[in-house]
Amino acid sequence: MNKKGSSEIKHKSELMLYPFSHVEDGKLSDETLQTVRNVLEAKPKEDFKHYVNRFGLKMEIDKQLEQLDWFSYEDILTLKACAGQPFHFGGCYTLEGLLKKLKVKINILSGLKYSKRPPVVDEDGEEDETTVVVWGDEPMWGQYLDEQNVINLYPEAMHMVFNGERVMEILVATLAHEAMHAYFNRKAGGRDKLPFVLYAEEPMAEFGSLLFLREANMPSYYEWASDMVGRKQTCYRYGWALLQQHLHEEEINRSKNAPNPSQTLTREDLEKYKFSLSGTD
Repeated sequence: MNKKGSSEIKHKSELMLYPFSHVEDGKLSDETLQTVRNVLEAKPKEDFKHYVNRFGLKMEIDKQLEQLDWFSYEDILTLKACAGQPFHFGGCYTLEGLLKKLKVKINILSGLKYSKRPPVVDEDGEEDETTVVVWGDEPMWGQYLDEQNVINLYPEAMHMVFNGERVMEILVATLAHEAMHAYFNRKAGGRDKLPFVLYAEEPMAEFGSLLFLREANMPSYYEWASDMVGRKQTCYRYGWALLQQHLHEEEINRSKNAPNPSQTLTREDLEKYKFSLSGTD
């Protein structure tokens, strides 16, 4: 291939991959992936890993993950592509833009890290004292470390559930969930340390994650995640309830011909939650 042809392909692929306008329902098209492969054939000194790292969010990838036969840099590219989908939130227009604005570092790590699972709650919102394991340990899908302003994602924990068939859905949803925690972080800007209230923040983060999947045009991801969260027996399911309230308000707004029906009071509360308890930003 001549230099002109190589340049044309490179230019075409960059237009396709950034700002990732060719993602459909959480997946990069075969055409897009083939274009990337064509670029790499024209640039033998650049492998897929380095190519992926040039686009979208900066992510540190644990080298041990490269040994897994079910996880690849195409998955990383897809994750970045999903983060680049239109999503107006917190004064930004993509999840990628929000994370960049917040200067969050993202790590995708090998191995498992355990955390305490929140207690099971009954339909009335009370902790179920009959449950044998209340605060049991379980592998985390992800975590946000507020002091370091870091999101860690754990694909191997994601592969342990749903027969390993939902890793991409969990990866995208978890990045959005942890991004909400980064957005909510009230410790930034030199403010005094404020408490983390699990029963408030986890449902809000889950609501934000579902909202992202719905508004960023990932219907199959959204439908699966909504069903999964709605079935949870912990406080996370309240995030699904908040989404239902948002959807109900959205329908009311549409019936009134509101200019922006998706800007509901429940959604506004989600975006305002980043403010400190004293009312200062």
